[in-house]
Amino acid sequence: MRTLRSFSLAKKHSTLLHVGAFAIQRLALIGVVAFAIVYFCALGLRLSANSRLRVDQEPYTIRDVAGPALEETVGFFEAPSRGNLGLVPSGISGRDWASTTDVLVNAYIHSAWLLIVVIGAAAVAGITAGAITAAWRHSATALPMLTLTVVGVSIPSFFLALLIQVGSIEFYRRTGIRVVLLGPNPGGGSSLLPRIALPALVLVARPLAHISRVTYVSLSEVLRRDFVRTARAKGVRELLVFWRHVLRNSGVSILTAVGVSLRFALGSLPVAEIFFD
Repeated sequence: MRTLRSFSLAKKHSTLLHVGAFAIQRLALIGVVAFAIVYFCALGLRLSANSRLRVDQEPYTIRDVAGPALEETVGFFEAPSRGNLGLVPSGISGRDWASTTDVLVNAYIHSAWLLIVVIGAAAVAGITAGAITAAWRHSATALPMLTLTVVGVSIPSFFLALLIQVGSIEFYRRTGIRVVLLGPNPGGGSSLLPRIALPALVLVARPLAHISRVTYVSLSEVLRRDFVRTARAKGVRELLVFWRHVLRNSGVSILTAVGVSLRFALGSLPVAEIFFD
């Protein structure tokens, strides 16, 4: 018994060592590549000064700029290690400067809020749509539902964002009701939708389709199980059968689908933020 326990502990220790070595190796590789990228960028920017020299001036060589470029690269990485990310221009004029840390924090807060709204809406709507379709899987609504999920997962985010932009502009031309697309509301008029609605609509398409499809497949499989037929034979109400037996036994698959859908939303997030500012 002690031998088995010692073997198990040794195996776990060896696994942790392998995982730690792999992580250190990857981080070291990322650090080397990042340092090389910054160094060669600094080197190229310094060499580009040759294009602004007069004819009678001696051009810079790699030997002249290699040392300063290395010092600039080291300083570039030393500043973030002390918590100083520098300043970035803010506003249209570019004359005002803001802290990079404040800009990043503000951007991450808005992006996180948008993702929370998208995943929450996709989970509620997707589970509801998948459950209704699974309960009526023998009706005519099942096939259109599956078709919409395939379209929702397959449609590119930039194309959907472009369609929404064109549709919003055409809607404003026909009705005179403004839908805010880019930045603050131009002209100060009232908008039909809040600013978060249109980018959320772009981001929610793929997560909603994925969650709906997984919910439909999981619930349809559980509905064919013997314990579901037994519960119905005992006279348990259909709503209780669906809630206590079917939905709970499909919970792992559905929650996994919600987690995976976050990857879809993250992949489409830059597109939505670029299109809708």
